[in-house]
Amino acid sequence: MIIATLYRPILLALALAASVCAQATPTLSVTPNPAPAGKVFQLLLQGVATDCNTAFSRESVTVSGTRIDLRYSRITTGIVMDAPTVGPTVCPMAATGPSAGTLLASMPVFTMPALKAGKYEVCATYMPECLYSQPSCKIAVMPESAGTLAVQGDVPMSYMLNPAAVPAGQSFALQLLSYGFTCATAFDKLSAAVTDSVITLSFSDQELPKGCMDAFNPYGPVFQMPAMKAGAYKVKVNRLQLNAIVDAGILLVTGSSDHKSWYLKQRSVPAEKAFTMQLLRDDVGNCQTTFAQDTASVVSGSIYATFVMESHPERVCVMDLRPFGPAFSLPALKAGLYPVFPEQVLPCQISEPRCLLPVLAPVATDTLIVTQASAILLSEMRARGPRVELRGQTAFFTLPAGESGIWLARLMTLDGRVLGEAEIRVAEGSAEAGREASMPVSSAYAYREPVAPDRPFRSANHLAPRAVKGG
Repeated sequence: MIIATLYRPILLALALAASVCAQATPTLSVTPNPAPAGKVFQLLLQGVATDCNTAFSRESVTVSGTRIDLRYSRITTGIVMDAPTVGPTVCPMAATGPSAGTLLASMPVFTMPALKAGKYEVCATYMPECLYSQPSCKIAVMPESAGTLAVQGDVPMSYMLNPAAVPAGQSFALQLLSYGFTCATAFDKLSAAVTDSVITLSFSDQELPKGCMDAFNPYGPVFQMPAMKAGAYKVKVNRLQLNAIVDAGILLVTGSSDHKSWYLKQRSVPAEKAFTMQLLRDDVGNCQTTFAQDTASVVSGSIYATFVMESHPERVCVMDLRPFGPAFSLPALKAGLYPVFPEQVLPCQISEPRCLLPVLAPVATDTLIVTQASAILLSEMRARGPRVELRGQTAFFTLPAGESGIWLARLMTLDGRVLGEAEIRVAEGSAEAGREASMPVSSAYAYREPVAPDRPFRSANHLAPRAVKGG
């Protein structure tokens, strides 16, 4: 079964500009604030509920007098299995560390026109995706206040932390971002000092003699931080050449983000085909742990995986690979959702002589998705991003008009395998900008995409067909 949801814009008689911003959620705010006058810039909407699987799209801006109306949509691009009980969700960071790109992808981003100096009331409206489908859903929307944006000629230096939350007990990279820096800013003499609950980041900066062609974007140095205890840390910034220390916000260090329960290594498999299912747990490594008596059965649409976990503390290994867990051979299954119930037992529970232990009811910790074919999600991407359409058994990627460079369109499965790709090279000023690339959806061979941190994706949705623009 191919999931192909095509969203097409329709006229919405919402009259947002005439409505009053609701004050029920004072958590919304915008950055940068103050913003530069007479200059195009990017405005970030902070405080929107999000997690590792949230992607934003359809950001639009309407300026009416001294009021700014922001609209955005969001979708969940994966199945969220673990909901945090205390503190924010801590998403895994890329091996290359944080970047302005990862920060911008975690919240709605709006390209703002050049504004006159003054104060603007900012209202933000979440637009559910079903409003853009045919027929559209009947959902009332309400603009919410995101505070007041000051626009002025002289913008003072302010900072953002990326990431704003990290897990305890793990070293990490912390980026200090500011719209006061540019792509030509060089940083040196970096140091980070942690005293009690205060982090002081020190550095010097200088502007290199080169031009920047990008829009008004945040830049800043990256600091390598040691493992820290859980808590809230006040971050201070010391720009050495100014001999002044200013506040940069709060860094939250939360409890470990490891999965404490068993989860699936691969959550999506094709129907009518035998496969191997592996369970993983973040605190289990392959060095001193083995598994025996591993069997799995399908009962009434659920999978029960039974196994014995054996510990070997006498083993000494050069590397302990984590996460790790037992693997099970399963027969071909019909398409559907199958809750997975891990059952860890002792040897005496399944062999003679048997021991009498309390029997606990198994608990489902993950869900296996069995599909007829690769599942895809097609939707409008960010402004000036590629358009995607499904016509019959072919996916078409249309480049935005006027965009030059190297574009790579990829069609991917839910578990990250690549079904096909097409590359388009468009020269500066070429009439080819806006042409289509296509690839068949069915009967495509899937391969695993290698890690390529130097080729960031343009698309905000990591489960949708992707497009890469390179230099």
